[in-house]
Amino acid sequence: MNINDFQGFIYIYQLRSITKAATQMHLSKPEMSKRLRSLEAELNLQLVDRTNRRALKITPAGRTFYHHALSMMEQYQAMMRDLATIRHPLTNQIKIGTIPVVGQYKITAGITRFNQQHPQLQATLLENEGDVIIEQLHQGEIDAAILRDTQSAQFDEATYYRKTLVTDQLMVIVPKNSPLANRRALAIPDLKHVQIASLPVGSGVYEPIAQLFAHHNLTPHIFFQSTHIETLISLLGYDNTVTLLFKKSITPFLNDQVVMIPVQPSFNSCLQFVFKNNTGSYQLHHLLSSVQDYLAKV
Repeated sequence: MNINDFQGFIYIYQLRSITKAATQMHLSKPEMSKRLRSLEAELNLQLVDRTNRRALKITPAGRTFYHHALSMMEQYQAMMRDLATIRHPLTNQIKIGTIPVVGQYKITAGITRFNQQHPQLQATLLENEGDVIIEQLHQGEIDAAILRDTQSAQFDEATYYRKTLVTDQLMVIVPKNSPLANRRALAIPDLKHVQIASLPVGSGVYEPIAQLFAHHNLTPHIFFQSTHIETLISLLGYDNTVTLLFKKSITPFLNDQVVMIPVQPSFNSCLQFVFKNNTGSYQLHHLLSSVQDYLAKV
């Protein structure tokens, strides 16, 4: 039994839902259920009556445990606050690795405003490829990461917090004079004979393109890769060249010579803020949570 067990049951009691409690704890529902069963086994008591799956009920033992768990959580938080005042001051630097899209999604501006409103610390964005950022986060070389969900999905929910910052829709960008330009939507098979200019492997855009083509037993003809969206757009002067990008990331670079068409069926992806829930420091965890909450509102 640990502090997370207490917090998890508090959520179950207050929300009357294992699913909602799992979301609050950044766990899957099966993992949350497993933890509850382990807790009940350790106490040798039934805390939750699961007879009616539509209406979860707390047993008398569960009500008693809840009040004690709530008291212990309050004491734990008070202890951490008191210890924070005597602990050696935490460095005021927070390193956040990010794939190269933060400008288009206003995240750079959001970090700048956050730093202005919190002069006691400095959040720094370090742009890199996704696989590099993932390794840096695993090794503790950075404190947090901004990644697409196709990249962040590999992080264990029991170990890492993941917060969605923005959701975006995949679009096909074609030259205005292309035969495809008059289409209202484009399915992946419609693109099997075109050449594609793409962001590189690790961008979080290349990967879903490859997956969508593979779903149709096709291989995309990616003839050029660049980290610069302006470069990709400049290559669309040929009828048989397209690029696939997410709508909000491409909008600032559009011109009257290209047309943006949605992929059919619609494919959405999101940017997520990721950091370890066991940072080893109550202060750092609190600061990262503050940055995360702020960016989610930008």
